[in-house]
Amino acid sequence: MWRPKHHYHFNLITIGFIAVALSLYAIFRIFFSHASTANADFNNDGTVDVRDLTILAAHFRQTSLSQAQGDADGNGTVDIQDYSILALEWGTNPSAVYFGDLNNGPADLAAASGRVHFDTVRLFAQWTDSIMNTPGGNDKYSKAVRNGLIPIISWSPDIASTPPVSWVPIYDGDDDAQIYQQSQHLQTFPGPVYFIFQHEPTTAANAESKPILTPGDPGYGKQVSCPAGYSPQSCDYVAAYKHIHDIFTCAINPTNANPCKPADNLIWVWDMAETPYLSGSQITNFWNSSDAAGWYPGDSYVDWVAAEDFFFACKVSGTLNYGGSNSFLSGATPFYEWATDTAPVGGSLPTDLVPKEGSTSMPLMIPAFGTDPVFAIDRTDPNNPMLIPNPPNDTQAASWITAAASDLETKLPRIRAVGYYDSTYSSTNTGATCPATISSSLNPAMFNALAAMAANPYFNH
Repeated sequence: MWRPKHHYHFNLITIGFIAVALSLYAIFRIFFSHASTANADFNNDGTVDVRDLTILAAHFRQTSLSQAQGDADGNGTVDIQDYSILALEWGTNPSAVYFGDLNNGPADLAAASGRVHFDTVRLFAQWTDSIMNTPGGNDKYSKAVRNGLIPIISWSPDIASTPPVSWVPIYDGDDDAQIYQQSQHLQTFPGPVYFIFQHEPTTAANAESKPILTPGDPGYGKQVSCPAGYSPQSCDYVAAYKHIHDIFTCAINPTNANPCKPADNLIWVWDMAETPYLSGSQITNFWNSSDAAGWYPGDSYVDWVAAEDFFFACKVSGTLNYGGSNSFLSGATPFYEWATDTAPVGGSLPTDLVPKEGSTSMPLMIPAFGTDPVFAIDRTDPNNPMLIPNPPNDTQAASWITAAASDLETKLPRIRAVGYYDSTYSSTNTGATCPATISSSLNPAMFNALAAMAANPYFNH
């Protein structure tokens, strides 16, 4: 497991947001590694990129090596700490926030922002998918590696056309061999992978795939004991999360592999649904209560904490489908306060805040954010809500994106990675599908606003 708490502290020094208690020597070294020569620039070409990652991967776990061979921290060994330094210094602007989108996104968006590609890419995997990098392969994982992107992979126990796998059989050991095999697949990636098990688990338990056991289901009655005040679903999720983590790190060796090979290139991200499944006071109430604590696996199992942030207001056959927060800031604030025990810049903490237990210095991520490109405009075809004749140039969506970018830069400095969700999502009101799709033809103003965000050096790592 990476230790990105260090990763975050480095970023704080370089952008000067918060004074961090480091020694003068460490501050001196960090400052000059960013201002002059990057420690992870192994080929000394002035940029930390996939070429340096290739050098590090070729020497990973080897000893008695030099900086030119991938030893970024100077201890003679190429290990996970060198990966962490490389991730920190990745790109031409190491103090910036990572910016990405879904499945490599539209090529014209990157071009419009003056970039060849973004920093990260969000990829979703079902339970039986083989998540691996195959050199020369045409799958989405291999393409991401070839494009120099850091994958953010969400792996969920959802299987197409079959009932989803419950969390209970997972922690009860029914799928241990498959879980270990997946960990070996993930080792094929030559560099770091942000890894999410079951993104938005509250919605999986309550609204989407429903991996909750009922009488007659395999494993029913085997659930872990649950502390008072926590929901049984949250306890099942946490137990499954920890079990997968323990197999991936070889704390559990279900196949008696000798040696057991940990997937130690993973950065573990705990990702909760913030919106659109909650709105208004519901969001604040979730984060400022025992609910959030009940779903959190614990600091030893998590490297980054994350939440998603959406707003949509679309009509299908005259019915308004509404969800989320009417601004990015209002959606992100309760999560931000809970995770950091600090208020956004210029704000103040609630007097009754119940902050995250353990460390409140972990880096934060919004791996998916987005909004409806055309607000409250009726879709003429209820079977295809994306079909909009002569869509207007709706400026509300563009304003939402522009405000999100500004608030991230000026008020939410602890959020170090964001990703636009270039897809659709379902309304909990009617089940109708509302788009968050970015398109230069569907809404030019919104497209240009997102391109401007991606072009901003603050979001160009």
